[in-house]
Amino acid sequence: LRNVIEMVLSLMLIPVLVDIMRDARALRRAVAALIVLGALAGAIGIGLWLLPDPTAEAILNRLGRLGYPVGGVIRYRETSATLLNERAIGTWIDPNAFGGFLMMVGALAAPQVFSRQPVIDRRLATALLGVIGLALFLTDSRGSMIALGSAFVFIAALRYRKLLVIMVLIGMLMLFMPFTQRYVEKFEAGIRGEDVETQMRFGEYQDALKLIGRYPIIGVGFSGTPAIDLYLGVASTYLTIASHAGIVGLAGYLLLYASVFAYSWQRYAYIKRSAALTDVWLGLAAALVGVLVGGIFDHFYFKIDLFHATMTAEWIVMGLMVAAARLAAEPADQRQNASGRASSTAVPDAL
Repeated sequence: LRNVIEMVLSLMLIPVLVDIMRDARALRRAVAALIVLGALAGAIGIGLWLLPDPTAEAILNRLGRLGYPVGGVIRYRETSATLLNERAIGTWIDPNAFGGFLMMVGALAAPQVFSRQPVIDRRLATALLGVIGLALFLTDSRGSMIALGSAFVFIAALRYRKLLVIMVLIGMLMLFMPFTQRYVEKFEAGIRGEDVETQMRFGEYQDALKLIGRYPIIGVGFSGTPAIDLYLGVASTYLTIASHAGIVGLAGYLLLYASVFAYSWQRYAYIKRSAALTDVWLGLAAALVGVLVGGIFDHFYFKIDLFHATMTAEWIVMGLMVAAARLAAEPADQRQNASGRASSTAVPDAL
């Protein structure tokens, strides 16, 4: 019950943020703060990754007083026989959830590198994006890296074509640099479905579809499954929602996203003309595009018992995106309202 209430409170951040972001200056400051704090979180993740594992483990165990898991928190990429590379987790418990957060702040930062009116200095934005990108690479979260690539494609398609060239160059470097070969091989194995983790996900998908098939309308709720042969836990946001809340819940989630993008699309002409808000909105929208893509591969965008922080960051981004669209179109809306009031008073006068 507490987890569900926390989820509802997090969702309420959307209208709250739309209400309190009264001008472009406040919104730009909020986005700048998210980028800086996201890069700081990335730097902490890099620092912990560089430390010897026992030292990093001891530091993270001190967070146990705040509810952080104690013992065995360092995560590794592994096979059925051996441990492979360590995965950066920062203070986010799970490397994939950490990667999902970094993906969102990376998408926020990318337009600021090219912006004519950046929320922070462009050189600083480039450095912070580099820190975020390195931390995301060290999480070894393939789903989050694909999601960030999708966010970058969205940014390039709408405004900055040069970002596509940069993506191609980075991709070529990763293909040939020695220390990236292990990651490239893991990507290839994942695409072919040959690694253990991907095969486990395929099994989870089949089991989740079985659960949804039995309880398709409203799911099984959030307190457990009614049958011993079913379980909750699948690496997909969409299947997770459908398992808990059925097709009704999944439709509500998708409708929420559709309404946000539809609201922005109606005001996109004004967004493009607002120099102070264009790149802010673009980064926020790209972050949500990344969430939609990343949700195919991971469940931390809607996992209310473990990854509340990542889910809350998602709603914060959504609220700021709606606020950006509203502020960009506000002068036009005010003119329309004023015109409507004038015409309504003119009719009685004429009569």
